[in-house]
Formats: sequence, structure tokens, C-alpha cells
Amino acid sequence: MKPNVKLVSIDDNRKRAWKYSRPNTDRSKDHLNEFGTMDIGVNSLCNLTFEITSSVVFRDWLLSIRPIFCWARSSRVIAMRDATISAEFGGVGQGALDAVIAKSTDNNQDAIREGLPLSMSTSYTVSMDMRTCVGMLKTMWEVDITMSNTYAPKFWEECKGIPGFMNSRVKSFTDTYMPNDQDKEFRGVERLGGMIAGRYSMKGALFSQFIRSSHAKIKSGLWEELSTKGYIETGSLTQADKFDITFYMDEAVYHNMMKLRSHWFADWSDDMWGGLVGDYVKDMSTQQFWEFTPAGEGRQDPYKQELLNRVEGTDPNLPCPIMIESHQIIQDREDLFGGSELLYRYSNLAINGYIKDNPNNKLRIKYESLKKHK
Repeated sequence: MKPNVKLVSIDDNRKRAWKYSRPNTDRSKDHLNEFGTMDIGVNSLCNLTFEITSSVVFRDWLLSIRPIFCWARSSRVIAMRDATISAEFGGVGQGALDAVIAKSTDNNQDAIREGLPLSMSTSYTVSMDMRTCVGMLKTMWEVDITMSNTYAPKFWEECKGIPGFMNSRVKSFTDTYMPNDQDKEFRGVERLGGMIAGRYSMKGALFSQFIRSSHAKIKSGLWEELSTKGYIETGSLTQADKFDITFYMDEAVYHNMMKLRSHWFADWSDDMWGGLVGDYVKDMSTQQFWEFTPAGEGRQDPYKQELLNRVEGTDPNLPCPIMIESHQIIQDREDLFGGSELLYRYSNLAINGYIKDNPNNKLRIKYESLKKHK
């Protein structure tokens, strides 16, 4: 599929904010194009939303810049037979993609996803302010020329009519996001006051989720791959290949991310969320874990609608044992994926009566009935 960048909306409040900030001065002759070129905070009040079709490697590079907000399509809800390589790669990664497609009837979607090449085409919506967008484009030119020649002109073409954009004096962010020696000193997580500094070796599939789950400052080994090996060679890697990721974030934000990823919905293999969240909860008692996990203690399940798709069979993965009140689902997950620290935690919840085993649960009846007739 050909790469594409489409600017779908502009929310530009710069001129209004510029005038509002100077109530006692005549601003009638101010021109948006003039202060729009300056690297000042008011230009962050011009928000841009894009619909993008690109390779996975470009998407993950882009999203590691802050602040950029994304909503991406999930490989769980797209038929793998429709997957393609992003056109700029030619045939790079095609063999890996063909192998994934050949296995796509397997309901172990997380295992299937790991084989996807980073050259695969994907589509998503992103939102960023004007300063971030300009800095991102200047950074792209410094990181890899092939990636820049593919994507930067598409952004410039879409944004060239925005006052101040083409002549903006915003500088590149390369030094901010390229890992340095100090970033490489961490391993696991360390608490620094109210902050968390962490470093893990993450495979591409986890990194893709991690950068969309958190607005932490990220230093990604993907940037080093791009700057040393180049864009095309990096695209030949798969989502099972690993990068060293250093991150810095507020401790409360990290706690909340670990809490959400302790949910049944997450992939808990050791090199996905299982390693990170397992480290975080390993010293919790069964009661503490029940209070920690999002669906425990009778709370409204934050993933209810997604999990209903599993009950109804539109998502082939297993529904949550808390939702359908079934202990068997825990064993089914272990049979599919193997054991993990988090699955052990859910087993303890069942053994100690926190998760009920109720054959009269309506969602359980529906799920088991549909499963029986497949």
C-alpha cells in the first residue's frame, strides 16, 4: 500500500490567544504568519490531526516523539489476508508477512502478530500541535534520509498553507530522543523522587503498545537502528525483534499503566507486558492484587466493550474470567500461552474465591453456546 498523509482538521487558536494575552495593546496589525514563524508557545495552540498510512517502523518512530496522540487500528480486528507491505519497501518483509498470513486462522492473535514485519503497512490517526509537527519533520531529516524522502514531503505539502509553518524556526528534537550513555545506565525500574526511570529490552510488538499507552519521555533503540542501519534495513525486522527502551515518567502515571495492563485483556508473555507488570506486582498479596487489577472489587470493567466482542466471537481471544465468572478460562489461557506471573495471580484469585465460578452467568452461557457451535 502506498504511504499517505492527509491533514483532516486544523484547530488554530493562535491569533485569538495572541490578542487575548495583550488586552491593553492594539494588536490589530499583528499578522499570524509573522509570529507563527517564531518558536514560541502560542504556536502549540495550532493543533493538527492527520490520517496516515505508513509502515509500522515509521509509525513507531513518529509516536515516540512527544506530545503526539494516536488511535491506531488493531491487528486483532483486521483480517490478516488484507495485510500488505508499505510500498516504499518493495518486497522487504514480504516473506515474513506471508508466513503470518498462512497462520492467521490460529486464534492466538498475539503470537501471530509477533511475526509481522516492521515494513508492513498500517493506518492510524494522529494529533499534534504545530511546533511538534515542524520539529518532527526537521528531526526526520537528521535521522534517516530515505524515511524523510518518503514521508516529510507529504507532511509539508499538507501543511504548507498554515501561516508560519513553512518558515518556522522550531529546531529539531534529535538530541532529545536519541539514546545517550546516561540513558543506558538503567535496567528495570528505579524511583527518582516522584518519578520512574526504567529501561527494558522490548520487542517491537510491546514497544508499539507502550508508546501508545504512556506519554512518558521515551529514548528508543529504534532510533539507533534507523540512524545506523537505515530505514529499509530496519523495516526487515519483525515485531518479535527487540530494542532497548529507556523511559522517564511520573510514578503515578506508571502505576496506572501497570494497573491497566494487569487486566486480562493484555498480552502477558514475559517479553510483552508480563515482564514489566510482573516486576511491579510480584510482592503484592492476593487481596492487594484484587484491589489493584481494574476489574476487581466489582469495578466497572474499562475494557467491557472489547471483551464483549470476545464473548460474542467477533474477537477470537478469550473473555475475562471475572466478567463471565469462569475458572476454566484461566486454564484455557495457560494452555494457549503458557504460565506467567500475572496468570498465576489470576489463578490465586480463583482459588481464594475472589473470582466466582458461576455456570448461570448469562455472558458465560452465551460464550459457551457460541463456542460449542463453532
